[in-house]
Amino acid sequence: MPLEHIVVTDLTQAWAGSYATQLLADLGAKVIKIESRTRPDPWRGGFRGERGIQAYPSDGPGERPYNRMWLANSVNRNKMDITLDLSNPECRELFLALVRQSDVVAENFTPRVLPNFGLEYERLRQEKEDIILLSMPGYGLDGPYSDYPAIGGTIEPMSGNSALLGEPGGLPQTSGLMYPDAVAGLHGAAAVLAALRRKARTGAGSHMEISQHESMLSMTAPFHAHEWWETPAGNRAPAGGDARVEQGAPGQWVASAGGLTEAVRSIAEVAACEHLAARGFFVDVEQVDIGRQTMAGISPLLHRTPGSVRWGTPGHGQDSRRVLRELLGLDERTIDRLEAEGLTGEGPPSGWQGD
Repeated sequence: MPLEHIVVTDLTQAWAGSYATQLLADLGAKVIKIESRTRPDPWRGGFRGERGIQAYPSDGPGERPYNRMWLANSVNRNKMDITLDLSNPECRELFLALVRQSDVVAENFTPRVLPNFGLEYERLRQEKEDIILLSMPGYGLDGPYSDYPAIGGTIEPMSGNSALLGEPGGLPQTSGLMYPDAVAGLHGAAAVLAALRRKARTGAGSHMEISQHESMLSMTAPFHAHEWWETPAGNRAPAGGDARVEQGAPGQWVASAGGLTEAVRSIAEVAACEHLAARGFFVDVEQVDIGRQTMAGISPLLHRTPGSVRWGTPGHGQDSRRVLRELLGLDERTIDRLEAEGLTGEGPPSGWQGD
């Protein structure tokens, strides 16, 4: 696969960063996702399974709901997962040992987090001079908003996108999909590929910054260039024209644009699409604590060196012992001690009473 020689140490969480690193993993990169034993990726939904039945498969949250949350499972396939408590000095040294074996480190914290751990870019360069660091803060590494936390649901209104959605004269709306995260993820993966190309030519690493806010602005760029565009237009095309969505046969809707008309499909109808089936787009993946789960396949289709879905999302901390033993050379006694201290291992520490 095209990236099978690349190692990524992945500190990202939720959607934007995790999607960027999944795109790299789908193309063969060895991605090692790091979580805390007591603070898992929020897209796992916490340890208690209190998100409700819609967050989990139809048979409920199960004994380990944090391995069954559909959000986390949608963007973490093809990765390994370990747990390290970066507030602990010994774990920070283990993290730096991973950096020495990595080509890329990815994170989507607010700008203060890595410096608070003493793990800013210049510190990483001390361990590996040509390291590539991908930072994906909500509002960038500097500026008045830089320390604001952000998710797609807040980036969307802050980028002006919510002002473009809805009916004329009505209230602003969000899409409900938080897709600024996915847009930033695409930009993040593209930035890594560019940095890897530069490194191949010059031998130099990079620190790349993807502001999720500015990434979303690139999607609304035509409206920023249109000086009088201020209000939502409902289903009308931005440049005018007929309504883009209208009722067809009873119970059906059709969308029109550019002289073309297509049916509005439900998610179930998309999953049953004969065209996508013929192209083998959807894939069945074995997920930890779930079994077979159908998900979207790989869209960058390289015909000579295609990516592949090799395995599903790993369980929380599932690969901790393997990575610590095989990549970092720790002995079993040391790993046992770190697990007993709650610094690494699978799932929450024994007797954990947190979220």
